[in-house]
Amino acid sequence: MAYSTIRSWFATGMLLIVAVLFAFPAWAQQQGDGHIQVTPGRLPNAREGKNYFEALSFNVVDLPEGVTFEGFAKIAFSFSVVVDPLPTDGDVGIDPSLIGLVCAADANGMGSISGKPRDGTGSVFGQGSTTYILFVHVKYFQSDKNDQVYLSAVIELVIEAATTSATSSSLDAAVEGESATISDIPYVIVPLKVLTSADKLVADGASGLPKGLTLNSDGTISGAPEPGSAQSLPYEVKIWYHVVQDSPYSYWYFPSLTLSLYVVAPIGLGSADVPQISEGVSYDPIALEINGGTAPYTFDKVTGLPPGMSISAEGVLSGTPFCGAAEHGAYNVTFEVTDSTNPNSISKAFEFTLHVSGPMLVIDTALLPNAIEGVSYDTPLEISGVIASISISATGLPAGLHVAKLDGRWGIFGTPQLGTSGGYAAAVTVTETSKLESGASASHTVTKTLPLNVEGSGSDTNGLKVLNNFLPVAQVGEKYTPTLLRASGGSEPYVFSASGLPEGLTLSGTGASIITGKPDDESAGDYAVIIAVSDSSGTTASVALALNVAPAISDPIDSPGPSLTGIGGQLMGSAASSCSLDALSANAWWLFVLALVFAFARRRAC
Repeated sequence: MAYSTIRSWFATGMLLIVAVLFAFPAWAQQQGDGHIQVTPGRLPNAREGKNYFEALSFNVVDLPEGVTFEGFAKIAFSFSVVVDPLPTDGDVGIDPSLIGLVCAADANGMGSISGKPRDGTGSVFGQGSTTYILFVHVKYFQSDKNDQVYLSAVIELVIEAATTSATSSSLDAAVEGESATISDIPYVIVPLKVLTSADKLVADGASGLPKGLTLNSDGTISGAPEPGSAQSLPYEVKIWYHVVQDSPYSYWYFPSLTLSLYVVAPIGLGSADVPQISEGVSYDPIALEINGGTAPYTFDKVTGLPPGMSISAEGVLSGTPFCGAAEHGAYNVTFEVTDSTNPNSISKAFEFTLHVSGPMLVIDTALLPNAIEGVSYDTPLEISGVIASISISATGLPAGLHVAKLDGRWGIFGTPQLGTSGGYAAAVTVTETSKLESGASASHTVTKTLPLNVEGSGSDTNGLKVLNNFLPVAQVGEKYTPTLLRASGGSEPYVFSASGLPEGLTLSGTGASIITGKPDDESAGDYAVIIAVSDSSGTTASVALALNVAPAISDPIDSPGPSLTGIGGQLMGSAASSCSLDALSANAWWLFVLALVFAFARRRAC
């Protein structure tokens, strides 16, 4: 793998680093002069984040002719990353502290290398390890003259990454035609340079990017891949960059990166042929068709399906809609699809509308016959649209009556207790339940409030009763026909009350005896209204009456107002004028006839 030349200028003019991983031995042979021997010649591998210590010893061997060794004066060290091409314009090196190591030596030729390699020092070039060169600079005394001489040697140190896996060489995948910002580019900075907040990474350029994506100077990639840019093989993207140090001002150039970038087609929902389904009927499995992205796909986060149906992780729609699916109306089904694109998967949410047909559960009973105190009562409840098991309950019944299933039929049975005369609003609820394939149950309910009147046994001598026996039909948004409540018996004055009226209707007038108002927009439906009256002695009586509120009549489609109004006015005016002219013509005709008769009579007289 080839890398660009790495440069760095310190304030002192020292050149720091250039280029890419290369074999160690060739460089070592060129750098060492062969007169200094370091033991060991090859250091044991170090590992990121792990303590490291290795003792060193130095010997002077094979001295040049005429040179006699009299002792070490000083031993110094510097590090360099193995690079290619070889530097030709001076020494290159890294301060050991940047790596996390400390080198030490004494005048007796003994030394050590110790410390804990910093995170990232083992994966500088995106590999599982990085090779470093330790330069040993030895200053010693020469015997034949009062002078000091420098010799040097090199040894190799390999720092392994903390994890066995190499740094990712792939960028986050992009989607054709969709905006993307890629900011996790693995730029190589540590340990070659310790950055501060004042330093700035500058991206110099890139090659191999798909059309529509560009490299920004801050080191991110953004844009939207153009249509047609998706392909099965990755784009090989090469990026050049450097770091600008503010103080002292310098440039640090780093190896170019070669990274893989996948561009995939947008994930889409194909034209799945979803047939009409019916509640309670098993649905033939059908695979939802997905295109784009990278197969295989995973389906999850499914919402909105009717109970009894499911979408599997593989995208198969199946099941049996529960018994109340048709009453629900249209189902807005949502789900998410995740593909298998590397290194990052692509997810997209979808939705479709599912319609379920089937019979509607309806309480057909419209009125309940009157009951009588102390007299056995038995009336059936008519239910239609049943496809599963049902149960029926009711609230608001007079004491002595209850809902039960006898001889295979549901109804209201019992005997109203004495003193229960009056009107009741009986709320009948039907619950239908399906057993799902999963073993769970799903149910839905329908409730209808029915008026029920219980007549007295005849022992009441007061005789107070409500005379109204029906209520006019109301209509949403229209003024209700004022309905006077009337009573007889007992002792006046009467005071009325009403419960169960739709929103918008109230009692008004003397003794709250008139139902008036305008039903609200959402009030269409059937109501059981209890009209109660109390007289001056505190005696009360009540009656239950049915009230139907019809939906609002849709407004007619209006044509442009001014022209219609103008024509209407003209038509009405013409009609009025026509009627007036016709009347004048008739009167003139009769005057004309009378004049002829008078003239004829006068002539006879003459």
